[in-house]
Amino acid sequence: MNLSRPLRWIAGLLGVGLMAGCTFGGGASPTPTPTGTPRPFTVVVTQSITTTDPAAATRDTDTTLVLAVYQRLMSVRPGKNELKPALATDCLFKTPTLMECTIPKDLKFSNGDPLTSASVKFSIERAYRLAIPHTSVSLLSALDTITVPDATTVRFNLKYPDSQFGYALATPAASIVDELAYDPDKVRPLDKPPVGSGIYALAAADAAHAELVRSQTAPAGSDDPAMIAAATILVVADSAAAEAAIGAGSADVVWRSLDAPAIARLTTEMAANSGHQTKAGFSRQSLTGTHRMLLRWNSASPNVLNATLRDAIAAALQPDRTLDSLVPPGLSGQVAAYPIGGTPTIVRPGGARVKLTLGYDSRLPGVADLSRTVRERLETQVGVSVQLKADDETADLWITDDQPWLATPLGWMQVYLEAALPGVGDKVNQLVQRYGSTIDPTVQAVALTELQKQAAADNTVLPMSLGDGTMFTGKGTTVASYGAGWQLDLGGLRHA
Repeated sequence: MNLSRPLRWIAGLLGVGLMAGCTFGGGASPTPTPTGTPRPFTVVVTQSITTTDPAAATRDTDTTLVLAVYQRLMSVRPGKNELKPALATDCLFKTPTLMECTIPKDLKFSNGDPLTSASVKFSIERAYRLAIPHTSVSLLSALDTITVPDATTVRFNLKYPDSQFGYALATPAASIVDELAYDPDKVRPLDKPPVGSGIYALAAADAAHAELVRSQTAPAGSDDPAMIAAATILVVADSAAAEAAIGAGSADVVWRSLDAPAIARLTTEMAANSGHQTKAGFSRQSLTGTHRMLLRWNSASPNVLNATLRDAIAAALQPDRTLDSLVPPGLSGQVAAYPIGGTPTIVRPGGARVKLTLGYDSRLPGVADLSRTVRERLETQVGVSVQLKADDETADLWITDDQPWLATPLGWMQVYLEAALPGVGDKVNQLVQRYGSTIDPTVQAVALTELQKQAAADNTVLPMSLGDGTMFTGKGTTVASYGAGWQLDLGGLRHA
């Protein structure tokens, strides 16, 4: 293999993997579609469904379900980052460390249970208590206590002023669950129906598919109303299967499931047609600068404390990196922090040969081949042994394209902020607090610059590349909005 070539996506394997669905009781399941009638609105993805619990959602497909099935007090649209009430009628800072939110009366969950301020308190305290790594709960780190003086008022008492707290209330971990149905100390299993108050109710789900129906309980105007009466999320095996769904016209949306060669083929096909669509009528929607590849250390790895090893790995991958900060270009306060390109000097760690494991999500297009390329770089240039571990997040290193929960500077940096090295954590926390304690862009820019440079000094998270997120939409399907971190928002889809 030519070690000087850039890291890139390579086509996946063929085939489609489907599993039998789990239908939830209570009469929520839609009737099977009779032969000859139109299929349900279908979203094709490659990443499996692992949970419907907002306190545990870390992956893209799970997040899509959470955003549809549950509500949050606030909502935010990426790009403009405009914060507005969702379930709440308003959320206002009464003092620099007290935010008060008001919710309407007589709200109900999908099972008919009452939704009150106590439900909000239970849900956010539960997410904080479970503290699942890589969820959005770390964005709520300023929280001290929650009080509920009455059924429609929630008061968030903060440990320090945090201008970003309202944004955190728009993320999945802040979703409202039914305190009468959810265990306060355990993640809800996938085979138990979720109980939310969102624009959709989940009728059936397993690892390979989910069936959603428009909810009748979501209060009008609480978020974008569901314009599609019923939707199916269908998990396919790989990019080839997703591309086949476009060719056959058997999907309405294909979301982040295509590798680079597939996208190139479809783009060429579109260019050959006067309507700039594929033969089956699909259009390409590009989310500019939202697809970021990272290599991150597992904070539990015994090797993460070896600074020489971290620096050597970063240097070995430097010629291939095209992204020089965890914060994407174009965001206010972004600075070049990581060296990219060139011919770096690599100082190998001394002593016995280090053995590392490198994990990756096998459902992400091209990542298996990317992992093999990274392994070859590290074994050849750093002198370590690297064992690949598909779908094992306990590995020493993990390759990911995880979306940020918020498309804000701190949102993009969360993957680093939540796992700072010992001895660095206090400094990082002070910088985060300095950033959040003001709305002065100059003060925020100084704090953000220091955070980006500290991340580059630590080398616990390496930004590799930044590209465009890609989805393909079928005839009559348009997109009105996305989740706060450019996630797929079923409520933002429109179908003629």
